[in-house]
Amino acid sequence: MKVIFLNTANNEIDPIGIRKFLQALAPTTDIFCLQECHYNIQKVIFKYLQEFKSYTVFKYIDKNSSFSNAILVKKPIKTLDITSLMDNSFLNIGLAINLTLNYKNKNFNIINVHGVAFPGTKLDTDERLQQSKTILKHCSKLTDPIIIGGDFNLLPQTESIRMFEQKGFINLVNEYKIQTTRNKKSWKIHPGKKQLYADYTFTDSKIKVKHFKVPYIEISDHLPMILDFEL
Repeated sequence: MKVIFLNTANNEIDPIGIRKFLQALAPTTDIFCLQECHYNIQKVIFKYLQEFKSYTVFKYIDKNSSFSNAILVKKPIKTLDITSLMDNSFLNIGLAINLTLNYKNKNFNIINVHGVAFPGTKLDTDERLQQSKTILKHCSKLTDPIIIGGDFNLLPQTESIRMFEQKGFINLVNEYKIQTTRNKKSWKIHPGKKQLYADYTFTDSKIKVKHFKVPYIEISDHLPMILDFEL
């Protein structure tokens, strides 16, 4: 199976590139997990990815800041449960949605995360620490295999990231020695802050990782994370 995590930057950087990317990968992809996917990217989903069912969660913070996550599931895969881990009831932390899925009589969990965006340092704050604790507390109640991924808005050395590793999750960005999850678009938007990381994919020991890669493309200010796995 294949899952792709990508912050689409609300389809504002390269709309044609995003559409072509999703269309090109759709035939060989089972699940897309998208962050920052407001209405303009959802129009692309509904028009060009009709073989997928879309599950979304939205967070309104204020008139200048709101976010949306979507998980797109290829229709033969069954969705057993949908849980919003963080939404408008958690105004000071990020956004996350968990789907419990079934494929060929095997259950597994996909958790799509968009971490709290500010401050832009991507260092630990009380809110970011609480965000990680909230996700991990939820995971402790799950019995089926777990994949967690998305734009965490965190640097690798933060305690907020180390928490996942300490709980036994495999940090695939670290495991596969990924050099960056950002690109030149990001560094142009934020001159003087050449942050190499923000996005992560974690798996528990029940997931068999076949391959993981983060190809360099400039359709967003984030790079896609592509995971091939077996249950």
